[in-house]
Amino acid sequence: MSIQIINKDEKNCPFIVCDHCKLEIFKAEEANAIWLGDPRREEGFRFDVGHVHKECDQPFQNAHPAPAGSQWFWNGLEHHLYMLLKNVEYDAQRAANTKRIVDNLG
Repeated sequence: MSIQIINKDEKNCPFIVCDHCKLEIFKAEEANAIWLGDPRREEGFRFDVGHVHKECDQPFQNAHPAPAGSQWFWNGLEHHLYMLLKNVEYDAQRAANTKRIVDNLG
């Protein structure tokens, strides 16, 4: 995942950055998680994940052709983030406190 800390308004802010255009992704619904994968879905195989704006998806794939035996897979970033949080047992109820704190920071 292309996460960068970007200084905005004198604050260190984490952003997911597009692996193609290198700009921040501001809306999850406008981006994809993409990875080169094994279409046989071999158990235990691991893949690096990239993140791109939806309009950057095809240009990114054109710039990085899938090697023989691989293909590009993707899912919407909003779904990808939900699945990622589920896999780390993210507690949305407890996170509500963090959300209140962060939202009050401005």
